Amino acid sequence: PMAMALQDMEEPTTQSMGIRWYLDNVMNRIPRLAVCFHRNGTIQGCRVINTEDIPVELAPNPGTSTDAAGRASSGLLFSPELLERNGRTILRFLHDHCRADSGTYCLYKESKDAEVRLYDLSAMTKGRDERQWKYQLAMICYRYGTQSASFVTARSRRTQRTLLLHAARLLTEVASAGGAQHPTIVADAHSRVADLLIA
Repeated sequence: PMAMALQDMEEPTTQSMGIRWYLDNVMNRIPRLAVCFHRNGTIQGCRVINTEDIPVELAPNPGTSTDAAGRASSGLLFSPELLERNGRTILRFLHDHCRADSGTYCLYKESKDAEVRLYDLSAMTKGRDERQWKYQLAMICYRYGTQSASFVTARSRRTQRTLLLHAARLLTEVASAGGAQHPTIVADAHSRVADLLIA
């Protein structure tokens, strides 16, 4: 298996792009990434990179790049070790603080702030604003569920089906509660689920 990413030849590869591609591959156990370079939508060429080499191969200026904390890191777009350490810290934090079953939380960090904040949104999702929160959660599920390049293993395709079905269910609940109907999105979610079941 191989993931694919599109990169505009006129734009530099940013640290956040590299981290996103790297994490997508690591979490889905994809060994390689094909970066297809385009100019005005026309593919100019491709480059296949092993997942573990993404931080090195995509570094713009070896010796002058920065890691995830903004420190100079010789020849790396980002530090995989620091990324993993930060990920473990965040997961531990979420495990310790997200206690409610089926709770709704928002993890937030300002770009220039070192502190991560966790907001419990469960109380806000009850009552008159419930439709809005359900709609927003449905759209998040739909958005992630339609990023098919991230779902290549059987396990990740099950996750994709779950996200799409959850989006369709939430949008149906919003419509049943007197909110706006979104039949095109619901139909598309069900169509994608059907395609996944056939594949």
